[in-house]
Amino acid sequence: MNSRAIAAFTVALLVGCAPPASVNAPAPVSLPVTSGGGPFSPAAHSYDLLHGFTGAPDGSWPDGGHMTFDKAGNLYGATYTGGMGNCRLRKVRVGCGTIFELSPRQHGGWSERILYSFKNLEDGASPFSTLTFDKSGSIYGVTLAGGNRGCLFFLFHGCGTVFELVPHNGKWRKSTLHVFSGANDGGSPLGGLVFDGGTLYGTAKCGGGDYSCYGSGSGAGVFFELARSSTRWAEKILEVFGRTTGGYPGGDLTVEDPNTIFGVTAGSVYMMSRPSSSGSWSETTLYFFRGNDPSKGFSPNGGLVLDSAGDLYGTTYGGGSQECDSGCGVVFEISPSSGSSWTEKVLHTFSGGSDGRWPAAGLTRGADGTLFGTTQDGGDGACNDGWGCGVVFTIKPRGASSTERVLHVFENNRNDGKFPLSAVTRDSHGSLYGSTWFGGPGPSSGDGTVYEIAR
Repeated sequence: MNSRAIAAFTVALLVGCAPPASVNAPAPVSLPVTSGGGPFSPAAHSYDLLHGFTGAPDGSWPDGGHMTFDKAGNLYGATYTGGMGNCRLRKVRVGCGTIFELSPRQHGGWSERILYSFKNLEDGASPFSTLTFDKSGSIYGVTLAGGNRGCLFFLFHGCGTVFELVPHNGKWRKSTLHVFSGANDGGSPLGGLVFDGGTLYGTAKCGGGDYSCYGSGSGAGVFFELARSSTRWAEKILEVFGRTTGGYPGGDLTVEDPNTIFGVTAGSVYMMSRPSSSGSWSETTLYFFRGNDPSKGFSPNGGLVLDSAGDLYGTTYGGGSQECDSGCGVVFEISPSSGSSWTEKVLHTFSGGSDGRWPAAGLTRGADGTLFGTTQDGGDGACNDGWGCGVVFTIKPRGASSTERVLHVFENNRNDGKFPLSAVTRDSHGSLYGSTWFGGPGPSSGDGTVYEIAR
């Protein structure tokens, strides 16, 4: 599958319900991670393939968001397809997706363990986000499809679910907390969840209000909460997104404090806030990417990085350099200015060449303020019919003087990956961990990989 095909696949995957012409279709999603570690030196790093997926039983296509560490140093993530489930594509069994754990071995290398393999559409299909842990070690996440048979969303039927995995006697017990109908309660959730005191917060790509995820009435998405009530969970819609200030929320959420959460839609950066823990939530559009100035980027995707000064950083899939169809994407910073307005600065405009093309995930911020990210394509012109197989990059934010440096160029061989659609995760030593959609030792184009870039 060449880059044009994967780009079309990505956009179709994340739009789900066709947006109006005034809103650009978003790209894959991810949540920023702020963790320890000092400055990262691109001149002193090494690349290592930690795991290559094989389809069944361990999964295929590790997806959006980013992988998550536990306190013991184990990595957790999800695959979009694969596993032992009976989900089918064109009558071929491809699996319904998995939740996996990678653990470092005592004498080197990593071992994979499947925590859960989704069984069928009713069970939920295609987990597609960052996994969220609570203090007891339970895992929360969303599936893009399944739960019911509505909302045909590219590969599988179903409007999506919210699920929980609870550790129990060395195994994991799965529960479905909510099945989206595709109507007022939303449908096709794409981003990770925020867990706060027994309440989950998240977004759904379509549905809400008078719109639905069916046919031409695509809906513009919702911001929701799920609260535990005795042994059940109840959903409440906190915001129905509109088509004028930005619809189709995607990507994981970024928390400033218990009463302030940031996110992106297909055309905007927004803030959900409330005056106190007992108050009502309201949405404020902080910045809208307008199509009449594509140099500033459009179609923001992934999560946002927040620094101590209150500035936000992210990526757009389109806009910027016109060397690519609809632009090659940008890295941006938005900052509060006079009154309630926010101002954007473009930190880097991708050229589509060796510096990368189409960032399909959000950013990660180091302790010194350095930003790390990935691009879906670009890099090695000899890979992917001249379009490149993607890069891992770093940027030190300095406004217009910011400079991008490439840490790794993907080559698409058995010891490498192809098309990094996820953000990178940074450990306490400054090493980076991420996944690629394709590549690795699997058959054909490979079923995807997990990699490490170590200092």
